[in-house]
Amino acid sequence: MGAEMRRLASSPSLRSIPQLRKDRSTPNFVSRSRGRFSLPLRPHFIPSPIPAGGRCKICQGRFRVLECSLPMASERVHRLLLSYEGSAFKGWQIQGTDPTVQLALEQAVETIWGRRIPVHGSGRTDSGVHALGQVATFTAPPKLADLARLRSALNNNLPDAVRVLRCTLAPDSFHARFSATGKEYRYRIHNHEIMPPFELGRAWHIPRPLDTEAMRKAAAHLLGTHDFASFASNPGYARTTTVRTITRAEVKASGPRVELTFRGDGFLYRMVRNLAGALVKVGHHRITPEDFAAILQACRRTAAPNTASACGLYLAKVFYSSR
Repeated sequence: MGAEMRRLASSPSLRSIPQLRKDRSTPNFVSRSRGRFSLPLRPHFIPSPIPAGGRCKICQGRFRVLECSLPMASERVHRLLLSYEGSAFKGWQIQGTDPTVQLALEQAVETIWGRRIPVHGSGRTDSGVHALGQVATFTAPPKLADLARLRSALNNNLPDAVRVLRCTLAPDSFHARFSATGKEYRYRIHNHEIMPPFELGRAWHIPRPLDTEAMRKAAAHLLGTHDFASFASNPGYARTTTVRTITRAEVKASGPRVELTFRGDGFLYRMVRNLAGALVKVGHHRITPEDFAAILQACRRTAAPNTASACGLYLAKVFYSSR
């Protein structure tokens, strides 16, 4: 069996079996370790996956397999679909030791892989902003064959306000941010004199009635490709362009809830919150839909109203090419 083990040890496609137990008919076998399990003197490698409950041909079935992992291959891109309640976080991006979503994810990944691995999001969200469908990626060796178990392991090591909804392996060229082709944001307003306590931090409270029909007329001016400089706050770095294409701009009302939906190929810093703030001014008849269009054409941030509260903003979806 020594020659066989030497041949297997030099194989470029070894597989690992992380969990083993002794068959009751063989009481003399000892240890286990990642990538191999040990006979009394010699390492014992597994050249191919063995189904749970199967037996290894090399050791004559003296170990019974509980679980077989993925191949010991190069690092793979892990794609995560995330949802989080942003009230407890200082936004997405790591800021020292402040609580952020990115920091929480990297700490969870480090707990599982045993080393710090960068996690990249499709984009940053500000302090207090929520996500229904944020996408993140990190590159690491495959850890568990069952990605549902990896999702559970990540959730077990994350704060309750952050949940991994889905975990998949992606092509090596995939990147959460640079592969994105578009995003959809939603902005929630509670338009009633009384703000329910359970809505605090999850919607912008506007007690005065809104004219949602006027808001719809104003939002229609956003469709198409425009320079959105009037609705872009200063991000603190140079921008290559402030031109974006909006394919969906809707205002829906259901009882006291007013929901604004914006979909486009990209969004500038605080652009959605600035749009929401201006549309509320339209809803209060402080400016007309035509004034709103003029603000858009002005291409000056000082021409637009103030920014809406962060608590009503949700990153709803991130879009990628199907190729």
